[in-house]
Amino acid sequence: MRKTLLLGILVVAGLLMYISFAAAAQSPIYTASVGLTSNIIIIEMDTSFGSCTANSNCTPILESLRIQNTGNAAPGSAISGNFTTNVSTTYGLNFTTNALAGTNFRLNNTAFTSTSVGVSVVGVSDLGAGVDTTIPAGLQIPAGQAAGAYTGTVLLSWTV
Repeated sequence: MRKTLLLGILVVAGLLMYISFAAAAQSPIYTASVGLTSNIIIIEMDTSFGSCTANSNCTPILESLRIQNTGNAAPGSAISGNFTTNVSTTYGLNFTTNALAGTNFRLNNTAFTSTSVGVSVVGVSDLGAGVDTTIPAGLQIPAGQAAGAYTGTVLLSWTV
């Protein structure tokens, strides 16, 4: 009888131990919220027009910039662009005291201004999630433009 009682106590103790472990188990629930956001990446591919002559169009750069949106939504605004470099009050490409006005420059077939005011270069509808596109650039040299190595900085901006 003692052996039976002892075995019964061990079985009951084992069940209590199992129940104790089962009661200590937890099932955590993980949650995550994924928001809508754009992630615009702009890569310079080719920004040199090379040698151009006055009173002509430079050879267009067909793949000047590469624009990618690795986010899951389009940005809140179009990408706009403007020159930040200027001579006096004329924004565009510059060489010493000479300016090649921004109105002679095109990005994605959109002419810039000769002021610091931006123009829409790529529309929101063209910047959806997963976009991977290239943007062309063009430059016209007016008659009488002074010879020189012109450079200019373009600022591209948008809202997320």
